[in-house]
Parts: sequence; C-alpha cells; structure tokens
Amino acid sequence: MRFCPTKKLTCDRDVKIKLPDGSEVKVTVTMEMLNSDETAEFFNRLTTPPARPDGMPDDEWAKVWGDYSKRAANSKAEFLRRTIVGWPSKSGIADENDNDTPFSAEALNSCLAHPFFVNAAFSAYSEAVSGGGK
Repeated sequence: MRFCPTKKLTCDRDVKIKLPDGSEVKVTVTMEMLNSDETAEFFNRLTTPPARPDGMPDDEWAKVWGDYSKRAANSKAEFLRRTIVGWPSKSGIADENDNDTPFSAEALNSCLAHPFFVNAAFSAYSEAVSGGGK
C-alpha cells in the first residue's frame, strides 16, 4: 500500500463513549480525514471572534457575539458533522427498540446532540490523525 496525498482518506473508527451513568459503549463510525489546511480553515471559520464594526448598536453586536459564541461552543460537533460520513450496518448505534440505526443526517444529528458522543468521537478522530489505534 502506498500513500496518495491527494486522495480523500476515510476509515472506520471505534468510538468509546463513556455514558453519564459510568458505563461505556463502543460504536463504529466512518470518518473522512481532512488535511491540515482543511482542518485549520474549518476551525478558524468557526472560532475566530468577530470584530465589532464602529457604530454597531449594542443589540446588534449582542446578536453577532451570541452567534459566534454558539458556533465556538459547538465547533467539535460541527467538525464531526463534516467528518463523520457514515457508519457500518452493525455500528452499535441503535434506536429505542435496540434495532440497528442506519446512517443518515438525522441519525448523526441525534448522536451529536449528546456531549459524551461528541467528546468520544472527537477523541477518536484526533487519535486517527495522530496514527493511533483503531
């Protein structure tokens, strides 16, 4: 196998989720690995604070700043929304009746609504780009 720097890389990654009750579950997601420029551009767009234009009224500035604060707080979830591109049919992600949940934007959004999933998936991505484990 050879490395092709211009080819998009995807891989299945195990995500070890520590649930609020102290238990741990493992799910598998398919992630697209972004290159350094794509990663930097993504986080800069999400986390660079806006400059307040001269003369902008306080109420307008409060809305601009609030939108930025929300984006910054949700930057990990937004990043994962971009990088999680699927999951296998037996991923470990299930519905209320314990049936396998197929990948969809709606299913991904449901997962990303939980900070424990976001933190675990972001750790899995970080481990992948540093060459660690599965």
